[in-house]
Amino acid sequence: MAGSLTAPKPTRLGLKVTTQCNARCIMCTVWRKRDSGEYLSVGAIREVVNNPLFDSLESVSLGGGEPTLREDLAEVAEVILDCRPQIKSIGLSTNGLEPELVQQRLEEVARLSQRRGIKFSVGISVDGYGDTHGKIRSVPHAFDRVNETIRLLKELDRHLSINLHINCVVQPWNIKELTQLSRFAEEMELPIQYFPVYIYPSLAEYEGAVQQLEMTPEQKEGLSLYFNDSRYDLLPIWAAFWQDYSRISRGAKRSFPCALLHHNVYIDADGSLYICAADESLVYGNINDAPIDQIWYSDKAKRTRAEIQKNYCPQCTMACDIAFSLGQEFFYFARFLLKEEVKKFIRRFQPGH
Repeated sequence: MAGSLTAPKPTRLGLKVTTQCNARCIMCTVWRKRDSGEYLSVGAIREVVNNPLFDSLESVSLGGGEPTLREDLAEVAEVILDCRPQIKSIGLSTNGLEPELVQQRLEEVARLSQRRGIKFSVGISVDGYGDTHGKIRSVPHAFDRVNETIRLLKELDRHLSINLHINCVVQPWNIKELTQLSRFAEEMELPIQYFPVYIYPSLAEYEGAVQQLEMTPEQKEGLSLYFNDSRYDLLPIWAAFWQDYSRISRGAKRSFPCALLHHNVYIDADGSLYICAADESLVYGNINDAPIDQIWYSDKAKRTRAEIQKNYCPQCTMACDIAFSLGQEFFYFARFLLKEEVKKFIRRFQPGH
């Protein structure tokens, strides 16, 4: 569980396949850093995934940068599945800024997933409606491009099973467009997931980056009210997250569980291992220097987990993979659902209902 004192064998792998990116998003640090152009080779990935640490691996997430910029993306996916045939799902997020390239790369992975009989999920980033999306991504005509990508991927989905959805990072730039974005998702016939913007500590290194992302107390309160409105049909897991976000915004400690510290491995494109995406500077080793199982169970890894739990978890507003975390914390979710049913029952007897 999320509070484990010892780290079990991970069931999830998050692998950055590249740090290349064709966007310049205001909330991201990846593109701001110098791109070395040196990434883990397919052979190196094969070696690390073959390690006994991954005997229980169930799902893989491929990220970046923009993962579709890696030419051998399908080969990367294939070698992972070859090493770990027990894997049940593979996921990927794309900015969708190069429609035909995205279609080509994802079709290759989709065909591979179909042959292996595993679930393939793709999140497409849409952070604003119309020009707002282009301003956030610092790419002209970004909204038109992502519309074309969605069209092409939906065509692929007709003969290849792809679980498509839209991802949106909520921030001051788009906070007034949430209803419009929800309508857009309905028009596209795709589910949309909203993530609150997370201000990474490393953003402070870049002049003005933090200031343009910080939400005022009024904006945070408005956001909480929006997502806790009964008219907004949130899935129960997201309703639980946004209620906790509201409490954290008012100064309370996070109660929403996170199981990723003890069940997930993050590997950067250069082989660095970091336990939590909240701060990628919290590196606890590199697979080029030692076998990954030795690093995972090392004293440094234990100290890093303890540091994160003490200094990051209490006020963390990252959603990460909330479905996975709640899957590991059944009783937390069960209590939440029970409370929600009680609230609905009480509202039936209130005036106006």
